[in-house]
Amino acid sequence: MMELDWSVNFHNTGLWVGYYTSDMVAVIDLGSLQRISSVEVSALTDLSAWIMGPQAISIFLSSDGKSYKRVSRQTYQAPTDAMGEKRSELNRLSFNKKSARYVKVLVEPFKGLPKGHSGEGEPPFLFVDEIRVD
Repeated sequence: MMELDWSVNFHNTGLWVGYYTSDMVAVIDLGSLQRISSVEVSALTDLSAWIMGPQAISIFLSSDGKSYKRVSRQTYQAPTDAMGEKRSELNRLSFNKKSARYVKVLVEPFKGLPKGHSGEGEPPFLFVDEIRVD
């Protein structure tokens, strides 16, 4: 992952997919059955722009694209610096190696901006730019 120059407003670059008040759901078709053991999701936190990273990420696998089984779920703590925190994080979820053709990634946003933020309690944006399957 590249080092970010925080003097730039990265949420304005067009490199991120943004969500507001809804979960991000992505289904990835690997084209054939593959053995995989991790999924990485890159997310942005820029509290000055009302952007928070994920509250939770869940990974589901399927061989047919119809019936999915959850293989991993990770929850995250809300940022503690109410206004100034800016970072890009690569969130890696690992699990025992499984065979799957389809990978469903569910990213749940936080429901409200943290205490002390100028928009305290208001819904934040969720920005994701990459998903990697290994």
